Amino acid sequence: MKHLEILFFTALCFVTGNAFSQQEPVTSQFWNSYLHTNPATAGLFYKHAANAHYRNQWVGVNGAPVTLNVNYAMRWEKIRSGLGMTYQYDEIGFNRTNKALVNYAYHLKLGETALSFGAAGGLDFLTISHPEFIGSTSANDPLIPSGDTKYSPQFTSNVGIAFHSNFLNAGISCTQLNEPTFKKNTTEYNAARHYWLFLEYNHDFSDNFSIQPRIQIVTDEVKATYMASIMTTLYQKLWFGVNYSVDNYIGGMIGYDFFGKYRVGYGYDYTTNKLNNVSQGTHEIVLSYLIK
Repeated sequence: MKHLEILFFTALCFVTGNAFSQQEPVTSQFWNSYLHTNPATAGLFYKHAANAHYRNQWVGVNGAPVTLNVNYAMRWEKIRSGLGMTYQYDEIGFNRTNKALVNYAYHLKLGETALSFGAAGGLDFLTISHPEFIGSTSANDPLIPSGDTKYSPQFTSNVGIAFHSNFLNAGISCTQLNEPTFKKNTTEYNAARHYWLFLEYNHDFSDNFSIQPRIQIVTDEVKATYMASIMTTLYQKLWFGVNYSVDNYIGGMIGYDFFGKYRVGYGYDYTTNKLNNVSQGTHEIVLSYLIK
């Protein structure tokens, strides 16, 4: 049996009774996934924006998180609104979740700035899969499912507010607002509300050189995660920078924008928490289509 680590025991607590307050997945290049955490960003920054964001976290650790975020949003000028769709796949331990939502935002223009109010609703699907990394001696343990356990899909909802200007973007939001509950037999999982804050600043030194510092904070009122990033852009095409999360990781990123609308990016994070002796780091890949 390989290392089970903290992630397995977290998942084991889930199937043995009630589970509360599990963190939603986070990413180090979080600005590519704002729509998943704040529906007010739909159509706010770009006329059309599509993103595919893959994160393979803590490579080498059994049951480590793997997350895929896919989103699309558009600005509908005639009704001062933004519309968007998000899909998220996340696995950790033997938990598998699929979440799909429709997002709407109303944009209130304030001169050169905009204040946006958003809401989202959709379905959350939860499956518990028997982990292959558990040894044969655990195969008959009644506390561990022998196959997949699928829960009935639950309605989930998000709300948010966001501000946009030529140099400053900010937002606050709440995900899993209605705290959906998954029940089956004696097992119950309560999805906790999560509160998000993001802030980013863009400074153009010239047409060919700019920097973008960003921060994001998320909490479920039990644990808070703090993330920061600073990115440099050259010639409005090549970008690179560093990412940092308190007690979690430090890493770098690099990417390139083709023809002013296609983006390819890669990030690597070095693990700085208790898993650093077994983790081989975290990889992120971003593909985007962006029209201002």
